Amino acid sequence: MTSAEMMQALLDDLHKKQMADLHSELRKNIFPALNKKRSAAQKAAKAAKAAEKAAEKAAEKAAEKARKAAAKEAAKAERDAKKAAKAAEKALARGRARGAGGRGRGGKGQRRGSETWDSADEETASVQSNSTEESQLDDAAVDADAGVPGTFSDDEDTPDDPFFAVDGPPSATSPPPAVDDESDDDDESGGGETEIVSFNGHRWESRRHLEFQVIWMDGDITWRIMILTTHCCYPGANSCLTAS
Repeated sequence: MTSAEMMQALLDDLHKKQMADLHSELRKNIFPALNKKRSAAQKAAKAAKAAEKAAEKAAEKAAEKARKAAAKEAAKAERDAKKAAKAAEKALARGRARGAGGRGRGGKGQRRGSETWDSADEETASVQSNSTEESQLDDAAVDADAGVPGTFSDDEDTPDDPFFAVDGPPSATSPPPAVDDESDDDDESGGGETEIVSFNGHRWESRRHLEFQVIWMDGDITWRIMILTTHCCYPGANSCLTAS
């Protein structure tokens, strides 16, 4: 064996020894720690599952408890309602019985009282009849003096009197009020109708009346209202114009 081979063999032995020491160290220190962490994680997972199941069970128990409490409350309310209805029926029956007894006792008192008040009623009726007859006689006398209501005597004022005149609506046949227009005085002063030459413009006198500026044959320019007709609204058709 040469020296080189001997050196290589020594190196191999040293490497094997170091690796063995390393593995033994890992087994003693590293692996237990890893196993501990893994077991802790497993325990935590189991605890989480257990807590979840416990929460579900608690929720189910709470729901069941609430359902039972609601059922008890409903049953209690139903019993209270039945008791109240029975009490009301009993009170109504007692009231009817008392009312019937009161009517029976009151009938006797009513008969006694009616006998006592008969004489007084007769006297009151006689006095009222006498006063009624006197008032009727007085009314008849007043009617005879004043005449028939709603009419006028010969001595009194009649509706023809100006004092009784009432302003009413004007008659349908009465002429409409005259419309003053300064521009018409010039047109009618000539003594006759004048034909239209053309229209120079228009304007709205109100929402319903449209005015046109008319140029007449004699040179006058006036504003006239156009009557709403569809067959005469053109120059020369002066029959559809009226004084504004």
